[in-house]
Amino acid sequence: MKKSVQILSALLLGTALSMNAQTQRISLFEEWTGENCGPCAATNPGITTLANANFTGPKKLILLRYQVAIPSAPTYTASLYQQNSSEPTARQSYYYPSSGDRFAPQGRLNGGELGIGDPNQGHAGFLDQPSIDGAYLNDAPFALTTGYTWNATFDSVTITTTITAAQAFSTANPLKLQLAIIEEEIHYATAPGSNGEKDFEFVMRKMVPSQTGQTLVGTWTNGQTQTIVNTVKMPTYIWNKGEVAIVGFIQEDVPSPGPNTVRTVHQAAYGNPQPLAIDATVTSLSGINASSCSPDFTPSLTIANAGVSTLTSCTINYKIDNGTVMTQPWTGSIATGQNEVVALPMQTATAGTHTFTAYTSNPNGASDNNIQNDDGAQTFIVFGPTSIAPISQAFATTGIPAGYSVGNPDGGYTWARVTTMGGCLKYDAYNNGNEGDLDYFYLPRLDFTGLSNMEIKFDVAHRPYDATYLERLELLVSPDCGTTWTSLYDKSGATLGTGTATTSAFTPTTAANWRTETVSLASYSNAADLLFAFKLTNGYGNNVYLDNINVSTPVGVKEIVGVTNVSVFPNPANNSASLKINSETSENVTVSMYNTIGQQVYTVSEKISTGINVIDLNTAELSNGIYNIIITNSTGKIVQKLTVNH
Repeated sequence: MKKSVQILSALLLGTALSMNAQTQRISLFEEWTGENCGPCAATNPGITTLANANFTGPKKLILLRYQVAIPSAPTYTASLYQQNSSEPTARQSYYYPSSGDRFAPQGRLNGGELGIGDPNQGHAGFLDQPSIDGAYLNDAPFALTTGYTWNATFDSVTITTTITAAQAFSTANPLKLQLAIIEEEIHYATAPGSNGEKDFEFVMRKMVPSQTGQTLVGTWTNGQTQTIVNTVKMPTYIWNKGEVAIVGFIQEDVPSPGPNTVRTVHQAAYGNPQPLAIDATVTSLSGINASSCSPDFTPSLTIANAGVSTLTSCTINYKIDNGTVMTQPWTGSIATGQNEVVALPMQTATAGTHTFTAYTSNPNGASDNNIQNDDGAQTFIVFGPTSIAPISQAFATTGIPAGYSVGNPDGGYTWARVTTMGGCLKYDAYNNGNEGDLDYFYLPRLDFTGLSNMEIKFDVAHRPYDATYLERLELLVSPDCGTTWTSLYDKSGATLGTGTATTSAFTPTTAANWRTETVSLASYSNAADLLFAFKLTNGYGNNVYLDNINVSTPVGVKEIVGVTNVSVFPNPANNSASLKINSETSENVTVSMYNTIGQQVYTVSEKISTGINVIDLNTAELSNGIYNIIITNSTGKIVQKLTVNH
């Protein structure tokens, strides 16, 4: 388990029942987890697998998850925590009045902690098959059933819960019925928090009528039955009505709460999702490459029928980014649980990062009972035309520089420009608990025509977390615009590191924290179209930084026949600069200036003579920054750098 989980020290106290139960007990495991919690992302998949294995044949366990602001609250307004922050927090406070006793991932089985006596007592990861089997050996004092029905407009549900005493039962503690509206499964296209989780299961969405529950009588006779009916408006933030289920449980409200107190859950029950009449959904998009040099693509979408009624018609809506919504009618016959792939017309996108969205509307000429699952979206990158090498990038301005692109196929954390040491590129691996997450930083497409012995230089800064959580950085090149890639540089762990391991979040503060890497590109001399990408494989270790990316000749200048010396002054320049060329022959030359992504911003042709020649350059209209000056004659090219600072 990586990074701090608050240590608990307490002994678990038992709770006494006043009778011998005779009904099979179904256990409840409550877990508090966070969308920004790295250890939660590592622990949750195992808990989900275990819970699913014990959900049927026979049913031994019901899982109920609460999203809390531990270690911090996600800022995304559509995150699970932001959609319902009060009830999960209140439910954790119910067991742990002191905030110092709360952590994540934290869990309770039938109201009691697991891992008693362990320094991490109460950690959700202590749930295992033996603890589930042990709880299943106990009978329960009550039988419990719960379920719901939709209203005609599918915006409210009526929950019916029946409690039956197995035999005489009495307690002096308050006895509560707790009901929770949950979603069995929620998927985000992009992780809503910082730990990389995009799939969430058995999530508490609303307590009914609230987290305080409903008070039951404390004394029951054998066979006594009570039916409780609750009608509740379905929260508008529910992602998918087809995933709505009910969790009910009977709990003894023992006083003096805290880590040592067991507030026994005597019985739990599950109300399965109920079918919707009309529910058309977009389950996937295809025909859209994650990255491409072509602006044209032909998308398709898969329409599925999650409703009871056969789907015979709908309108397909689609758009690029926030552009004009286009529509296409569809007719056919899709039975319940079936799907169909529908092709859409060819689309054209400009260079840059885009999102293609498609969604259904007007199914069978009526309103969809579940509009939350009607759409699908996919982000993609279109690379612009080739730029003339050399290029350089020092990340001196805000945001990702124009012409450069970030590829984030897994969502969540990715490369971002930060202000550290005057500006650089950062990958926050320290907080990204999604191990194996892949993220790319693409350079502009480059044209090496007429250039040989090129190289790429870049500065890297990284300190590993330890020997287990390791980041991997690669430099890739593609001569066919992303169809195939070749690795030119590959380092990880201590080899990638520029300092000793540290369990604190790493931020470079001095030049000594950096190392300059040089990679030869000689084998790509005269290549007309090259695409370079830095690929980061997240290990949930420590932060990685990049800066001063330069693609150029080894010495920055490539000599050409007849020219013995070239210089530019003043440098930095304000509104003008002069290029001094010492030539042994008379020659026609072209002087061109290129910005950091290889775009030509200035050009002039001159006839130079034997001796010293001075060519004036107008820089008044150029933005502040670094420019490459390329002097070309019939024999080759010379490269000089010029800084413009108005």
